[in-house]
Amino acid sequence: MQSEGIMRPSVRLSALLERESARTLFEVLGRELAMRASLSEPIVLQLRVAVRLDSARTSATRIVVDSAGRFFEPPGSARVDLRRSPVLRSLLLALLRAHRDQPSRACSREALVAACWPDVRLAPASLGNRLRVAIAMLRRRGLRHVLRGDADGWWLDAGVSFEIVGH
Repeated sequence: MQSEGIMRPSVRLSALLERESARTLFEVLGRELAMRASLSEPIVLQLRVAVRLDSARTSATRIVVDSAGRFFEPPGSARVDLRRSPVLRSLLLALLRAHRDQPSRACSREALVAACWPDVRLAPASLGNRLRVAIAMLRRRGLRHVLRGDADGWWLDAGVSFEIVGH
C-alpha cells in the first residue's frame, strides 16, 4: 500500500494552489523537492500550468498605494487601512522602494527589519519572527498574490504595477 503523500499528491497540490500563489508554490517545491527528484511528470506539468496562470493573473494587476503607506487598494478588494499599523506601513514602503529600484530582487531580511524596527535591539530570531508575522499580515490583507519570498528575502512581483497616490 502506498503512503498518503504518494497516493494523493494532486489532491494535496490542488489544495495548496487554492491557498498560495502558484509561482510561490513552484519556487518552494522546486527548491525542496528537485534535489530529491520526487515530483512525478504529471505534477510538474500541473505546476507549470499553474505558474503560467498565476503569471497571467498578476501581470494585469495594478495596486494603488498611498505615498506615505497609509493605505493600499488591492485589485477587486476594498481599501486596506494601515494608519494604525506603523510596522506594516514601513514594511510596505520598504518593499515598494526595493520594487522600484530592483524589481524581482529580494529585499533582505536585515533591510526589512531595519526599516520596520530601526531602534529595537532584540535577538535576531525574535526580529525574524516579527518580520514573518508582518509579512503574513500584509499577505492576508490583500497582497497574497504579489508578495514573494525565499531564503534571500521578500519582494513584490515584478509583473505588478503600483500607482502611488497622494504625493
